[in-house]
Amino acid sequence: MIVDVTSRSAEIPDALKGYARQKLMDLSPVGLLPGSRPASPEMPLSRSTPRILAVLSKQGGMTICELQFRGSRGESWTATEQAKEARVAVDGAVQKLNRQRLRWKEKRWHKNRRRRAAG
Repeated sequence: MIVDVTSRSAEIPDALKGYARQKLMDLSPVGLLPGSRPASPEMPLSRSTPRILAVLSKQGGMTICELQFRGSRGESWTATEQAKEARVAVDGAVQKLNRQRLRWKEKRWHKNRRRRAAG
Protein backbone atom coordinates (compact mmCIF):
# COMPACT_ATOMS: atom_id res chain seq x y z
CA MET A 1 0.00 0.00 0.00
CA ILE A 2 1.36 3.36 -1.01
CA VAL A 3 0.10 6.47 0.80
CA ASP A 4 1.01 9.88 -0.64
CA VAL A 5 0.06 13.05 1.22
CA THR A 6 0.52 16.30 -0.71
CA SER A 7 -0.71 19.86 -0.48
CA ARG A 8 -2.11 22.19 -3.09
CA SER A 9 -1.71 25.97 -3.13
CA ALA A 10 -0.89 26.22 0.58
CA GLU A 11 1.75 25.08 3.02
CA ILE A 12 0.40 22.30 5.21
CA PRO A 13 2.24 21.54 8.49
CA ASP A 14 4.15 18.28 8.67
CA ALA A 15 2.16 17.31 11.77
CA LEU A 16 -1.07 17.42 9.73
CA LYS A 17 0.49 15.42 6.92
CA GLY A 18 1.62 12.84 9.48
CA TYR A 19 -1.88 12.74 10.99
CA ALA A 20 -3.45 12.15 7.56
CA ARG A 21 -0.89 9.45 6.72
CA GLN A 22 -1.57 7.67 10.03
CA LYS A 23 -5.37 7.76 9.53
CA LEU A 24 -4.97 6.31 6.04
CA MET A 25 -2.53 3.63 7.18
CA ASP A 26 -5.12 2.60 9.80
CA LEU A 27 -7.42 1.78 6.86
CA SER A 28 -4.82 -0.33 5.11
CA PRO A 29 -4.32 -3.52 7.17
CA VAL A 30 -5.08 -6.68 5.25
CA GLY A 31 -8.80 -7.02 4.72
CA LEU A 32 -9.81 -3.40 5.21
CA LEU A 33 -8.90 -2.25 1.73
CA PRO A 34 -8.88 -4.63 -1.22
CA GLY A 35 -5.43 -5.77 -2.22
CA SER A 36 -3.78 -4.10 0.75
CA ARG A 37 -0.89 -5.68 2.54
CA PRO A 38 1.86 -4.20 4.65
CA ALA A 39 4.52 -2.50 2.56
CA SER A 40 8.03 -3.80 2.89
CA PRO A 41 11.21 -2.37 1.39
CA GLU A 42 12.00 -5.57 -0.51
CA MET A 43 8.51 -5.81 -2.04
CA PRO A 44 8.65 -4.53 -5.63
CA LEU A 45 6.07 -1.88 -6.45
CA SER A 46 3.96 -2.35 -9.54
CA ARG A 47 1.01 -0.71 -11.20
CA SER A 48 -1.28 -3.06 -9.31
CA THR A 49 0.00 -1.91 -5.89
CA PRO A 50 -2.91 -0.18 -4.09
CA ARG A 51 -2.44 3.57 -3.68
CA ILE A 52 -4.09 6.32 -1.69
CA LEU A 53 -3.44 9.94 -2.63
CA ALA A 54 -4.42 12.60 -0.10
CA VAL A 55 -4.46 16.20 -1.27
CA LEU A 56 -4.82 18.87 1.41
CA SER A 57 -5.58 22.46 0.48
CA LYS A 58 -6.88 25.66 2.06
CA GLN A 59 -9.52 27.84 0.49
CA GLY A 60 -11.25 30.77 2.12
CA GLY A 61 -10.46 29.74 5.68
CA MET A 62 -11.58 26.14 5.06
CA THR A 63 -9.35 23.09 4.80
CA ILE A 64 -10.22 20.68 2.00
CA CYS A 65 -9.14 17.05 2.08
CA GLU A 66 -9.44 14.99 -1.11
CA LEU A 67 -8.73 11.26 -1.00
CA GLN A 68 -8.30 9.06 -4.05
CA PHE A 69 -7.98 5.29 -3.70
CA ARG A 70 -6.84 3.10 -6.59
CA GLY A 71 -6.96 -0.61 -5.80
CA SER A 72 -5.13 -3.55 -7.25
CA ARG A 73 -8.32 -4.95 -8.78
CA GLY A 74 -9.26 -1.77 -10.60
CA GLU A 75 -11.56 -0.33 -7.96
CA SER A 76 -11.44 3.42 -7.54
CA TRP A 77 -13.00 5.59 -4.84
CA THR A 78 -12.85 9.31 -4.20
CA ALA A 79 -13.86 11.24 -1.08
CA THR A 80 -13.79 14.98 -0.45
CA GLU A 81 -14.47 16.83 2.79
CA GLN A 82 -14.07 20.44 3.83
CA ALA A 83 -14.11 21.89 7.33
CA LYS A 84 -12.68 24.78 9.30
CA GLU A 85 -10.48 22.41 11.31
CA ALA A 86 -7.97 20.44 9.25
CA ARG A 87 -8.19 17.25 11.33
CA VAL A 88 -11.99 17.28 11.06
CA ALA A 89 -11.68 17.45 7.26
CA VAL A 90 -9.26 14.50 7.24
CA ASP A 91 -11.49 12.46 9.57
CA GLY A 92 -14.59 13.19 7.47
CA ALA A 93 -12.91 12.20 4.22
CA VAL A 94 -11.58 8.98 5.77
CA GLN A 95 -15.11 8.14 7.00
CA LYS A 96 -16.52 8.71 3.51
CA LEU A 97 -13.85 6.48 1.98
CA ASN A 98 -14.58 3.82 4.58
CA ARG A 99 -18.33 3.92 3.76
CA GLN A 100 -17.54 3.45 0.07
CA ARG A 101 -15.33 0.49 0.97
CA LEU A 102 -18.11 -1.11 3.01
CA ARG A 103 -20.65 -0.65 0.20
CA TRP A 104 -18.23 -2.20 -2.29
CA LYS A 105 -17.54 -5.12 0.04
CA GLU A 106 -21.26 -5.75 0.70
CA LYS A 107 -22.09 -5.67 -3.01
CA ARG A 108 -19.32 -8.12 -3.71
CA TRP A 109 -20.39 -10.41 -0.86
CA HIS A 110 -24.06 -10.45 -1.96
CA LYS A 111 -23.07 -11.06 -5.58
CA ASN A 112 -20.99 -14.10 -4.61
CA ARG A 113 -23.75 -15.34 -2.32
CA ARG A 114 -26.31 -15.19 -5.18
CA ARG A 115 -23.93 -17.15 -7.41
CA ARG A 116 -23.52 -19.89 -4.78
CA ALA A 117 -27.29 -20.13 -4.23
CA ALA A 118 -28.02 -20.37 -7.97
CA GLY A 119 -25.23 -22.86 -8.63
